[in-house]
This record gives sequence, structure tokens and C-alpha cells, in this order.
Amino acid sequence: MKRIRNIRIITVLTALMLLPSAAHPEMQAKGRNSVIGVIQKYDNSDGAESINIGPFLMKIARTAADDEGKKYLKHLNRMIIFSAEEVSGQIRERIADDFRTALRDYETLMDVTDEEDKVTICIKRENEETISEMVIYVESELTAIVMSGKIPVSEIQSIAEEAMQDQ
Repeated sequence: MKRIRNIRIITVLTALMLLPSAAHPEMQAKGRNSVIGVIQKYDNSDGAESINIGPFLMKIARTAADDEGKKYLKHLNRMIIFSAEEVSGQIRERIADDFRTALRDYETLMDVTDEEDKVTICIKRENEETISEMVIYVESELTAIVMSGKIPVSEIQSIAEEAMQDQ
């Protein structure tokens, strides 16, 4: 009986994850000039795909995470992962142009280039102490990870310091 219940839960969660991101009201509310707007615009293009992890699934992720994961996930209410790596031709160029345009409205925290990959980390602030949206964008792969919520700037500083110590 427990096995059947677990299968049902997994089926429902999988179905929720596979819903088109355009169906989510938060996605519709974002302007076309935002990174989320670019994702919404190209989500149905051949070779592009996205996963929109909303508040319900984020709550489940927080519950299932270990202590280290909970430390980071507690500030997020949505995560969107978009990849257009398989898109080609003119559409690929338009997606890249639209991402570059959208990212102008964000504050760039870091640009890192490693061989052919350029990774850009950008944020939008709610106020001086809180980040409302963070974007990790890999231009060569046309991939973006968008994390939204109420992320304390101090938490980002702490993560950066830990990463520097690990090197």
C-alpha cells in the first residue's frame, strides 16, 4: 500500500514539473525584457526546454534536503532551469540577443570565462540587503538558471567565501 502511495506522489510531482512554464502565473507576470520573459518566449522552440520548480516543489526539496541544502533552499521560492543548447540557426542568435538585452536590467556579480564557456552571474535586488532574483547564464550553451525568492546578500557573500576557501 505504501509503495502505491509513493508511486502516486512521484507521478503527481513529475506531472507538475513537466507542465509548460508559460502556464505558471509568475512566468506570465514577468516582462518580456526579463530573463524569465526570454525563457517564456522560447520555451516551445525546437531544441529548447525548461523546468519550472515552483513553491510546492521547492517546499518538498527543502524537506528532503540535508542540513547544508536546507541552508540554501530556505531562501528560494522558485527555480527555473532553461536550456536552448540544441537550438540552431537564427533562433539561436535571437535567443542569445534577447538574453543579452534582458541581462542589462540585472546587476552583474561575476563574469567567468573558462576556455569556450562564459558564465555570468547576475542579480536583481529587492533592497540593499535582499536579492529577489539571481541568474546564472552560460552563453555558449544558451543555458540559464533563475532562482527567485528573498536571498540575503550576506548569504551570497558567505557562499562566495566558502567557495574561495575550497580552492
